[in-house]
Amino acid sequence: MQDIPLGVHSEVGQLRKVMVCAPGLAHSRLTPGNCDRLLFDDVMWVERARQDHLDFINKMRGCGVDVVEMHDLLSETLANRQARNWLIEQQITADEIPFGFA
Repeated sequence: MQDIPLGVHSEVGQLRKVMVCAPGLAHSRLTPGNCDRLLFDDVMWVERARQDHLDFINKMRGCGVDVVEMHDLLSETLANRQARNWLIEQQITADEIPFGFA
């Protein structure tokens, strides 16, 4: 197969591969006071959103779409010592560590 650059090259073409991020802790931290700033219409019922997300990715997989979970990619990346060190040394600074991770 020839190398095709990553990207969306058609609005109507067949979806072959997609990266998704399951609803989780970040979504449970949405409040009526911060959801607009975080570009959400409203707070959500996270457990229901997780089930809807799972149903949706199962439907996509059933149609032959390669669904890649962002958390799995992050875990694989962090398992690589060189990638993990680069991320820690170059990308994470003390002023950017979210509350609860410090």
